[in-house]
Amino acid sequence: MDDEKQLLTGQLAALLPGVVEGLPSAVTVTDVDGTIVYVNPAFERMTGYRSSEAVGQSARMLESGIHSPDFYQRLTQTVLAGGVFEAETTNRRKDGSLYIEEMSITPVPGPDGSPAYFVNLAKDISERYRSRQRLALFEAATRELAAARDLAAAYVAVLKLVCETTGWVYGEVWEPGPDSLLHCVASWQSPGDSLDGFAAASRELRFARGSGLPGRVWATGVPEWDQDVTALGTRFLRASAAEDAEIKAGFAIPVSTDGEVLAVLAFFAHGQRHDERELSDLVSSLGTGLGWLLLRRRAEHALAAERDRLEITLHSIADGVIATDERGRVVSLNPAAEALTGWGRHDAQGREMAEVFHIINEHTRATVVSPVAQVLATGAPVALANHTILVSRSGDECVIGDSAAPIRDDSGAIAGAVLVFRDETSRLRLESELRRADKLESLGLLAGGIAHDFNNALTGISAHIGLARMELGDDAPAQEVLEEAEQACRRAASLSRQLLTFSKGGMPVRKFVALEPLLRQAASFAATGSPSVCRFAFTHNLAGVEIDEGQIGQLIHNLVLNATQAMPHGGTITVSAANVAIDADSDIPLEPGEYVEVAIHDTGPGISPEHIDRLFDPYFTTKATGSGLGLTVGYSVARNHDGCLTVTSAPGEGATFHLYLPAARDRGPEESPASNGGSVRPLSILFMDDEPSIRRATAQALSLMGHRIDQAGDGAEAVRLYRGRSEAGEPYDVVVLDLTVPGGMGGYDAFTAIRKIDPGVCAIVSSGYSSDPVMATYRQHGFAGVLPKPYTPSDLLEVLAQVFAERAEERGHLPR
Repeated sequence: MDDEKQLLTGQLAALLPGVVEGLPSAVTVTDVDGTIVYVNPAFERMTGYRSSEAVGQSARMLESGIHSPDFYQRLTQTVLAGGVFEAETTNRRKDGSLYIEEMSITPVPGPDGSPAYFVNLAKDISERYRSRQRLALFEAATRELAAARDLAAAYVAVLKLVCETTGWVYGEVWEPGPDSLLHCVASWQSPGDSLDGFAAASRELRFARGSGLPGRVWATGVPEWDQDVTALGTRFLRASAAEDAEIKAGFAIPVSTDGEVLAVLAFFAHGQRHDERELSDLVSSLGTGLGWLLLRRRAEHALAAERDRLEITLHSIADGVIATDERGRVVSLNPAAEALTGWGRHDAQGREMAEVFHIINEHTRATVVSPVAQVLATGAPVALANHTILVSRSGDECVIGDSAAPIRDDSGAIAGAVLVFRDETSRLRLESELRRADKLESLGLLAGGIAHDFNNALTGISAHIGLARMELGDDAPAQEVLEEAEQACRRAASLSRQLLTFSKGGMPVRKFVALEPLLRQAASFAATGSPSVCRFAFTHNLAGVEIDEGQIGQLIHNLVLNATQAMPHGGTITVSAANVAIDADSDIPLEPGEYVEVAIHDTGPGISPEHIDRLFDPYFTTKATGSGLGLTVGYSVARNHDGCLTVTSAPGEGATFHLYLPAARDRGPEESPASNGGSVRPLSILFMDDEPSIRRATAQALSLMGHRIDQAGDGAEAVRLYRGRSEAGEPYDVVVLDLTVPGGMGGYDAFTAIRKIDPGVCAIVSSGYSSDPVMATYRQHGFAGVLPKPYTPSDLLEVLAQVFAERAEERGHLPR
């Protein structure tokens, strides 16, 4: 008996393939992943897909997009649990047309009892459900929705399609607005009908839930059919407009999904029409499908709008942004990233990140590992280390700061990375300049204090040396020794002047200067005797500047001298000057305005990267015999002129120093001619200084020259002496005032008090250090002359001669 059963089973197994192949119903076998493993000929006829096209594909290839995700979720849960799922579903053929099938999905268990395959037995029942015309309507509506550029266009397309297919003359769509009332958001009317009045009445109305035809359908979620809306009275608020338009029949359907009414479609026709159940069912089913499609379209439009906002944001931000896929290949980059990397979006897409974003260490020049690679490897955000340089496609370099973070999908898996970076070159340069300025300011305060005490000491020494030389006579053997001592004092004074220039106390004594002659003279003199050649390039109509001619001339001399020393075998030094405008976005640390840029370029070996940031630091030098103060003092000179000094260089390409000076708006007043050192008549002089040794030596020296000297140790004493002489009718011819008196009244306050006693007082200001601008702009403060420390008695006599020569010229006669 068992043998017969086995024989029968074998015979049936042999017949089964032929039976399945001959079935009129479509048979589809899928695995647990939903991949099609077998279809019969009926499937091919029903869907239009050949077996070779379907096998290996996902069964989702047939989905129409009409059914909700919940539908497919219920299907999956049922069959995976071992149950049979039966339903009627709308699918899409290969040619895009829709068909309705009655299906039954049965799980086939594997060896372990769990489902291994699923068999779908399906039959096309489209003809049973609706006529070919109604199915075409549904297909057309779906296509219109899919092709519409926005929801308003989709609504109008569907309204037009339904009306033209069914013979209704007017359609409208109502949606809930922010005020929780229904608004007419779209309408369509037959071109041959005069329905503008009815359409206008519709646009003006707002319906609450349950009010009016649209409001009732919104509240109930159930279609409503009315043979004559004009007979509804208050239940149809547009009855008067409907009568004018000769409208009678009307029906409305909900557009809903998951029980939520998203919108209401309403249609109207001329004359009464009986309840067309088939039409009502069709449009109602259209409304259900429309709900899902509209929901999807809304999501798509919202996503597109969000994508557009993101695109605009990425295009607007100044930082570079690059996104990659999970393999580290570039997916997109914004315009800022294009500008910094030199790669266009389309050229960069699909390339390895390291190719587009090439970074090296600023000091070692070694390639730096891409932060994107680190993010993809670790899954953690990464920030670049300092001193990282981005090398663009064209070879340009900039210092950057950046950070990278992973992009994760809904499951939390890494789907790529996003890199945000910015050009830090200007910021770092500005910070470096500010640090240098702060450092120099702090050191300048120290230098100024040292210079003050040093100058007082040098002035005392110089005064006593000068006094000794006066008393000994020109033929004295000691004159030569004293002259050498005086020369040593002058060399020390030169160092003191450097310290003063380095500090705020070395404020420039400015006057209007035409730069071209000064640059030619200073540069040519510095290059004399060297194998290098100076060339000049000046822009037409070069602006003048108000500068301390001696300080700027010495600065240019030092820069050209450095250039010749950088080229011991000769080269070319190009000195150029041009008018430039500095704006607020410039990386030059200057106030916006008009400037003159002086550039001194050499063709030497250049400055190494590790040295260039320290070039202006005090006492930093690469020369065996250099003091390390030349460029530091030059930097301070430029800064004290409200300008700046910068340098650019690359190894093997020479160096260029850039000096920026504010352009003079107009030519300043001409300076009075200096005295040639001639003598003056014996003068009555009030000499104020806080150093006793300076007072004594200077008083003795001036007395030997026939002048009458009164001494004061501070400003208060000077005021008392001046008042006494003025009241006695014997005012001083000139007053010499030390500007800085520690612990007492200084020269400026004393001068202010003396001017109240005698507005015409002739005064000379003197100082070894001061952050006060009086020394630089002494004339503007009322002083007739200036005497910087250290000075010799001869220097004082020279200033006296110059002052009285100027006063004589002003009065038109010499003093007696």
